[in-house]
Amino acid sequence: MNKKNQSESSEQVIDTLQKEFDSYKYHLPGAMIEVNLDINNPQVTFMNRIARILFGYDEDDLEDGLMFWEMVQSEEEYRRVLQLCISYFGESVLEGKPYQRSDKQELFEMQMKRKDGASFNAEVQASVIMDEENIPHKLVAVFRDISRRKLLEKDRERLIQELQGAL
Repeated sequence: MNKKNQSESSEQVIDTLQKEFDSYKYHLPGAMIEVNLDINNPQVTFMNRIARILFGYDEDDLEDGLMFWEMVQSEEEYRRVLQLCISYFGESVLEGKPYQRSDKQELFEMQMKRKDGASFNAEVQASVIMDEENIPHKLVAVFRDISRRKLLEKDRERLIQELQGAL
Protein backbone atom coordinates (compact mmCIF):
# COMPACT_ATOMS: atom_id res chain seq x y z
CA MET A 1 0.00 0.00 0.00
CA ASN A 2 1.48 3.36 -0.94
CA LYS A 3 1.67 6.30 1.49
CA LYS A 4 -1.32 8.10 0.00
CA ASN A 5 -3.58 5.03 0.29
CA GLN A 6 -2.24 4.32 3.77
CA SER A 7 -2.97 7.91 4.83
CA GLU A 8 -6.49 7.75 3.38
CA SER A 9 -7.06 4.42 5.14
CA SER A 10 -5.88 5.90 8.46
CA GLU A 11 -8.18 8.88 8.00
CA GLN A 12 -11.12 6.56 7.33
CA VAL A 13 -10.38 4.56 10.48
CA ILE A 14 -10.12 7.76 12.54
CA ASP A 15 -13.35 9.07 11.01
CA THR A 16 -15.15 5.80 11.81
CA LEU A 17 -13.85 5.81 15.39
CA GLN A 18 -14.92 9.44 15.85
CA LYS A 19 -18.44 8.65 14.62
CA GLU A 20 -18.66 5.66 16.99
CA PHE A 21 -17.47 7.79 19.91
CA ASP A 22 -19.95 10.55 19.09
CA SER A 23 -22.77 8.01 19.05
CA TYR A 24 -21.53 6.42 22.28
CA LYS A 25 -21.33 9.67 24.24
CA TYR A 26 -24.93 10.57 23.37
CA HIS A 27 -26.24 7.19 24.51
CA LEU A 28 -23.95 6.54 27.48
CA PRO A 29 -26.06 5.59 30.50
CA GLY A 30 -24.34 8.18 32.66
CA ALA A 31 -23.95 11.94 32.96
CA MET A 32 -21.14 12.73 30.52
CA ILE A 33 -19.57 16.11 29.84
CA GLU A 34 -16.63 17.33 27.76
CA VAL A 35 -14.52 20.30 28.88
CA ASN A 36 -11.81 22.20 26.98
CA LEU A 37 -8.49 21.94 28.80
CA ASP A 38 -7.65 25.60 28.51
CA ILE A 39 -6.72 26.75 32.03
CA ASN A 40 -8.17 30.21 31.37
CA ASN A 41 -11.23 28.97 29.50
CA PRO A 42 -12.42 25.56 30.75
CA GLN A 43 -15.60 25.70 28.71
CA VAL A 44 -18.07 22.83 28.68
CA THR A 45 -18.39 21.80 25.04
CA PHE A 46 -20.78 18.86 25.39
CA MET A 47 -23.31 17.40 27.82
CA ASN A 48 -25.30 14.31 27.07
CA ARG A 49 -29.00 14.14 27.97
CA ILE A 50 -28.39 12.61 31.39
CA ALA A 51 -25.82 15.28 32.29
CA ARG A 52 -28.24 18.01 31.27
CA ILE A 53 -30.87 16.46 33.56
CA LEU A 54 -28.43 15.99 36.47
CA PHE A 55 -26.94 19.49 36.28
CA GLY A 56 -30.07 21.29 35.02
CA TYR A 57 -28.43 22.95 32.01
CA ASP A 58 -29.65 22.96 28.42
CA GLU A 59 -28.18 23.48 24.95
CA ASP A 60 -28.60 27.27 25.23
CA ASP A 61 -26.39 27.29 28.32
CA LEU A 62 -23.66 25.49 26.38
CA GLU A 63 -24.00 27.88 23.46
CA ASP A 64 -23.75 30.84 25.88
CA GLY A 65 -20.38 29.51 27.07
CA LEU A 66 -20.91 27.43 30.22
CA MET A 67 -17.66 27.33 32.20
CA PHE A 68 -16.76 24.24 34.21
CA TRP A 69 -16.23 26.24 37.42
CA GLU A 70 -19.93 27.17 37.30
CA MET A 71 -20.69 23.48 37.90
CA VAL A 72 -18.39 23.08 40.92
CA GLN A 73 -19.82 23.84 44.37
CA SER A 74 -17.16 26.25 45.59
CA GLU A 75 -14.00 28.03 44.59
CA GLU A 76 -12.09 25.84 47.04
CA GLU A 77 -13.48 22.70 45.39
CA TYR A 78 -12.63 24.08 41.95
CA ARG A 79 -9.01 24.65 43.09
CA ARG A 80 -8.91 21.02 44.32
CA VAL A 81 -10.19 19.79 40.94
CA LEU A 82 -7.64 21.98 39.17
CA GLN A 83 -4.84 20.56 41.35
CA LEU A 84 -5.95 17.01 40.48
CA CYS A 85 -5.84 17.87 36.77
CA ILE A 86 -2.42 19.48 37.10
CA SER A 87 -1.06 16.47 38.99
CA TYR A 88 -2.28 14.05 36.30
CA PHE A 89 -1.72 15.86 33.01
CA GLY A 90 -0.89 19.48 33.78
CA GLU A 91 2.73 19.29 32.64
CA SER A 92 1.61 17.97 29.29
CA VAL A 93 -1.01 20.71 28.80
CA LEU A 94 1.05 23.60 30.18
CA GLU A 95 4.35 22.70 28.55
CA GLY A 96 3.10 20.99 25.39
CA LYS A 97 4.73 17.67 26.28
CA PRO A 98 3.20 14.41 25.03
CA TYR A 99 1.01 12.73 27.62
CA GLN A 100 1.42 9.14 28.75
CA ARG A 101 -1.86 7.57 29.83
CA SER A 102 -2.01 5.79 33.16
CA ASP A 103 -2.76 2.06 33.37
CA LYS A 104 -5.49 2.61 35.95
CA GLN A 105 -8.79 4.43 36.01
CA GLU A 106 -9.55 6.27 39.24
CA LEU A 107 -12.77 7.56 40.72
CA PHE A 108 -12.91 10.91 42.47
CA GLU A 109 -15.55 12.44 44.70
CA MET A 110 -16.43 16.07 44.12
CA GLN A 111 -18.91 18.63 45.36
CA MET A 112 -20.84 19.74 42.29
CA LYS A 113 -23.53 22.35 41.74
CA ARG A 114 -26.67 22.34 39.66
CA LYS A 115 -27.81 25.33 37.63
CA ASP A 116 -30.31 26.22 40.38
CA GLY A 117 -27.46 26.36 42.93
CA ALA A 118 -28.29 23.09 44.70
CA SER A 119 -25.20 21.09 45.57
CA PHE A 120 -24.68 17.36 45.30
CA ASN A 121 -21.93 14.83 45.86
CA ALA A 122 -20.64 13.28 42.67
CA GLU A 123 -18.41 10.37 41.85
CA VAL A 124 -16.39 11.23 38.77
CA GLN A 125 -14.42 9.15 36.32
CA ALA A 126 -12.48 11.16 33.77
CA SER A 127 -10.25 10.68 30.78
CA VAL A 128 -8.48 13.00 28.38
CA ILE A 129 -8.82 13.36 24.63
CA MET A 130 -5.52 14.14 22.99
CA ASP A 131 -4.62 16.03 19.84
CA GLU A 132 -2.26 14.85 17.08
CA GLU A 133 0.82 15.53 19.26
CA ASN A 134 -0.58 13.55 22.23
CA ILE A 135 -1.30 16.74 24.14
CA PRO A 136 -4.55 16.58 26.13
CA HIS A 137 -7.02 19.16 24.84
CA LYS A 138 -10.34 17.94 26.26
CA LEU A 139 -11.45 16.22 29.40
CA VAL A 140 -14.30 13.73 29.20
CA ALA A 141 -15.93 13.01 32.55
CA VAL A 142 -18.78 10.80 33.67
CA PHE A 143 -20.60 11.95 36.81
CA ARG A 144 -22.75 9.93 39.15
CA ASP A 145 -24.83 11.55 41.90
CA ILE A 146 -23.82 9.83 45.15
CA SER A 147 -25.64 12.18 47.53
CA ARG A 148 -27.94 9.42 48.81
CA ARG A 149 -24.99 7.12 49.50
CA LYS A 150 -23.15 9.90 51.37
CA LEU A 151 -26.25 10.62 53.45
CA LEU A 152 -26.60 6.92 54.35
CA GLU A 153 -22.90 6.78 55.30
CA LYS A 154 -23.33 9.81 57.54
CA ASP A 155 -26.42 8.25 59.18
CA ARG A 156 -24.51 5.01 59.71
CA GLU A 157 -21.62 6.85 61.38
CA ARG A 158 -24.05 8.75 63.62
CA LEU A 159 -25.75 5.51 64.61
CA ILE A 160 -22.40 3.85 65.39
CA GLN A 161 -21.46 6.82 67.61
CA GLU A 162 -24.81 6.64 69.41
CA LEU A 163 -24.41 2.93 70.02
CA GLN A 164 -20.86 3.37 71.28
CA GLY A 165 -22.09 6.13 73.59
CA ALA A 166 -24.83 3.86 74.91
CA LEU A 167 -22.29 1.17 75.75
